[in-house]
Amino acid sequence: MKPGSPEHKRLLCGFFTDSFVDFKPESIRFPDLAPSDLERLKALPVWEEAVKTEASTALLVQTFGRKVRDADFREAIAMNGFEEGRHAALLAGLTKRYGIEIPEADPKPDDDPEWGFLRVGYGECFDSFFGFGLFALARDSGFFSRDLVSIFEPVMQEEARHIIFHANWVAYTRSEQPLLNRGAFAFKQALAAGVQTYSRIKTALRSAPTRRTSR
Repeated sequence: MKPGSPEHKRLLCGFFTDSFVDFKPESIRFPDLAPSDLERLKALPVWEEAVKTEASTALLVQTFGRKVRDADFREAIAMNGFEEGRHAALLAGLTKRYGIEIPEADPKPDDDPEWGFLRVGYGECFDSFFGFGLFALARDSGFFSRDLVSIFEPVMQEEARHIIFHANWVAYTRSEQPLLNRGAFAFKQALAAGVQTYSRIKTALRSAPTRRTSR
């Protein structure tokens, strides 16, 4: 299959819309947790960053979706943005349910919607290296209750779909560029990936425990 071909677009958009799973975050019942489980959950230094990231991602994807001219891609990207919004709502529900206090997210749209979408996609690619592994570890080790972990199984599936869609959208869009513009688009890709790498390094450093030295 040739990237940028009508078949490529048909399979990509069809795969994405056909694999949509309907669920409502507000209808999810979060389980009661044992005091030790609740303490471990609250101690994780990720909640503020996670809620902020999901809210920002939802806004950036939804903004880009409204700018896309192609009807098939517009429908798929709108669905992507809807799912990201559900992720933000799910995390907001979890933090409220378990009394985890975080500042309210206040995302801002990007002046260049395509640039925002590129950054979001590469951010999800990088996050998957850690997020999918941590999810499996939490599920298999019993570190958290299985009832709690299972709530996020649909989110993991959706994030995988988003990564597949993003990688193929990039390949399709690059192949559609006039030959003289492909270099500029490749540079934009590399810059977006670099920005997200730097962002994840900063997040990791902020989350790392500080050490105190004594003399």
